[in-house]
Amino acid sequence: MAKEETLNPQNQGQSYDEVLANMSIEQKDNTIKQLDRQCGIFAQENQKLKGQIHQMQTSEFYVILDWNYKIATNESGIFSTKFKKECAKRVEDMMTPPENKPEGKEENNGEQ
Repeated sequence: MAKEETLNPQNQGQSYDEVLANMSIEQKDNTIKQLDRQCGIFAQENQKLKGQIHQMQTSEFYVILDWNYKIATNESGIFSTKFKKECAKRVEDMMTPPENKPEGKEENNGEQ
């Protein structure tokens, strides 16, 4: 196997096109394989991070829901009736599933 070249024009004073022109087919294939492996690693990391974000958002949702419920049902007199009603409304909003809008359709700006 030929020595792998790094596709980095800063090291050689060449443009990417010049570096590519001077590489053998085997070197280009090796570079493609390296890039493919790195893309796979990035895709796996991206999926893992998406899962962590989803988990954090879910946890945050339940913490906010819990606090709003506790305030709305609090009988100590610490919170005003108005604030307790706002918290109750937030609990209701959080517990109500969002309306499904058809995908790909734009809103009609109030026209029917």
